[in-house]
Amino acid sequence: MNKIFSSSLILAFCLGSLVSCWEENSVSEYEAFGIIEENNGKLCMRDDNENLLVPAQSIYAFVSSGDRAWMLFTAERKPQKAETIEVNLYDISKLHECTLQVEGTDTIGNDGIALNKLWIAQDFLTFDMMVAAFDEYTLRNHSFVIYSDMQTRNDTLYMEFRHKAHGNVSRNNMLRTGATLRLNDLQFGRTSIVLALKITDLDEKTEIHYCRYTRKIQ
Repeated sequence: MNKIFSSSLILAFCLGSLVSCWEENSVSEYEAFGIIEENNGKLCMRDDNENLLVPAQSIYAFVSSGDRAWMLFTAERKPQKAETIEVNLYDISKLHECTLQVEGTDTIGNDGIALNKLWIAQDFLTFDMMVAAFDEYTLRNHSFVIYSDMQTRNDTLYMEFRHKAHGNVSRNNMLRTGATLRLNDLQFGRTSIVLALKITDLDEKTEIHYCRYTRKIQ
């Protein structure tokens, strides 16, 4: 998986002083996926390693509490696990939130993606991927949908990850982006289930990816 998210992401932004440091390679940069939460009156990120990342800059213009997001930042050291650490923000982006659709398969679209990684964390299913698009602005018009009949078979729920580019495709320009699905919204009547995700790649070949989701008991 590429370490650095493309600056072509929808809500990306840069801060001048940090860019200078970046170009001089005088700081260490890290990335994290997580959920935005408010802590002591400030928006922060609770990442997938349970760290609380506290940005020096305000992020209210880019994300809201409860959003699943990606963050690129600099810090004195790499966050470990379940600690609070202050970070200098270089870039942040809210992930595309997938809608769940149970009908209308011929209208969803099925443009391919290049999947970097697929995982479950914090009750979210997350896709880290490369998408063919003209630029960051046309990427805003892409849509991402999870299609499923929501019927379980042998403790497995079969789903399709569907991407519709609306014609905004350029195989000469690949942008890294992310999408996510709130698994708490799924109704499957059990605490643990296998998710089987059918994904179409850029060559129109399909592959099924499996992962187990265990719902947290409140």
